Amino acid sequence: MFSMRTPIFIISLSLFGLALGGDDLKTEFLKKAQECVKEGNVDVVVCKELLDEGVDDTQDKYTPCKCATACMAKKFGTMDANGALLKDEIQKFIPKLTNIQMKKEAERVFPVCYEKVSEKKDCEAAYLLSKCSTKMSSMGMNAAKYTLDYLLEKKD
Repeated sequence: MFSMRTPIFIISLSLFGLALGGDDLKTEFLKKAQECVKEGNVDVVVCKELLDEGVDDTQDKYTPCKCATACMAKKFGTMDANGALLKDEIQKFIPKLTNIQMKKEAERVFPVCYEKVSEKKDCEAAYLLSKCSTKMSSMGMNAAKYTLDYLLEKKD
């Protein structure tokens, strides 16, 4: 069953921030995460490896994980059809965060991470934004672990 403890996996504001918004936002985020995992035939166990220190994330086996992140960004309207991250759309989620600590964390982390990946596209852009967020924020890392654990638990 879904626990109300602090969550998720992803990560930029559009991703890790969503999970710490209100209950409706958490539910919507986790539903879309499940959809993207299913649509991309993603092995969540493999994705969880990406949270380990020193993992070679250039391996092909991680591509579906990176693309699941982009899938979620597109479903939330924070990435356009051409794979470009939409900074303004991502930033619109900040006011939706109900956790004040997470709101401050998103305000701190997102601008730095976005600048590092703004020229990237699609799967790589979404993944690198997520990766930066989890590296810069223990809250982001905890949220990533929570989301992946949730997805493993809900696997068909």
